[in-house]
Amino acid sequence: MEDGITPRVRIQREDLFELVWSEPMRTIAPRLGVSDVGLRKICLRANLPLPPVGYWEKLRHGKRVHKRPPLPVLKSGIDRSIIIAASRHRTDKAEVSLPEDIASLIDTERAKPGQISIPKIVRPHPIVARWKVADQSRPNNIEKRRRRILSVLFHEIEKLNGRVSAVSHETFKLTLAGETTEIRVRELYVQVKVPLSADDRRWSWNENREWNTKTERSGILSLRLEDYFLGSIRKHWRDTPTSPLEDQLRSVLVGLLTASALARKHRIEAEERERERYRAEQERWAREEQRRRDQQ
Repeated sequence: MEDGITPRVRIQREDLFELVWSEPMRTIAPRLGVSDVGLRKICLRANLPLPPVGYWEKLRHGKRVHKRPPLPVLKSGIDRSIIIAASRHRTDKAEVSLPEDIASLIDTERAKPGQISIPKIVRPHPIVARWKVADQSRPNNIEKRRRRILSVLFHEIEKLNGRVSAVSHETFKLTLAGETTEIRVRELYVQVKVPLSADDRRWSWNENREWNTKTERSGILSLRLEDYFLGSIRKHWRDTPTSPLEDQLRSVLVGLLTASALARKHRIEAEERERERYRAEQERWAREEQRRRDQQ
């Protein structure tokens, strides 16, 4: 396998227990060729107690943490060695090098059980509530869904100390972990073929045509990151036959946090380039000044 990842790892149960309590799972998993979610499932199947949510963040700030529990006794007849087969999917390198604060937020989010629930009646977020006041007509069912999803998503972002503002009815500016990104949430449209009518065929430009195309609503909700990132991260979520957008909000939050990490990386690199440009300009100016003095 690429990147030096061993396709198949055999590790003793006791050694894996020591490993997962020695450093965060997100740093261990890439070395074993699996995702942190996959490694967590392996540990749970092996009945290994794992550090609780927020453990590594508390440890990093010198706070008191839960004492490591003892390793449960293995039932007789069960192999003590664990085989870890590397995932067939490529490891997302963007997530391997996440800043500590963002990685902690992602770990906390992934450790939460189940999906983010969206009740039938949702407390509207202030941005959505303003639309309700301004509405001149009753929104259709897709728009009602969109507003419920947006309200829940915006409330979840604010729970992470983030901020949300509306750029337009479909586009929103999000600030997470100090970095700003944009998303667009809308119903997708599709092109459909419509047979030409007798009146349409009268016109010369329709002589060799059988169909016209028109745009129609698809009934599919889409959420897309509008920013451009030089990184292989997920940027688009949409309704599928087996998973509506409502069931993907946990994945959306993790994706937005990962995008914030890349935005921070790009910002720091841009600031460093600007500092280099400024230093080069200062040095050029100093050389020009020295040459002018030498000529004088």
